[in-house]
Amino acid sequence: MFLPLMLHDLGLDDVPAPEGRTTRDVAVYVATELLTGRSLFAILGDRFVMDRLGDNPFLLDELAREPLLQGVVQPAPAVGLKLAA
Repeated sequence: MFLPLMLHDLGLDDVPAPEGRTTRDVAVYVATELLTGRSLFAILGDRFVMDRLGDNPFLLDELAREPLLQGVVQPAPAVGLKLAA
């Protein structure tokens, strides 16, 4: 019989929920840097982003759903992501 593994089973019940975390400042930073021509992976490796990622383990997931960034990048099946502008 298979039972779903819960966070409290792993001793991770003190992990904060992703809701309520501030991601807007990181989204603005990432959008601004993308528009200057920098690579997404280079931007995500910046100290500004990494410091906030250490504080919020859900940051990358939240950024993927951030409307500001959805307006800057668009899915492109052949190459992954490309700038919308």
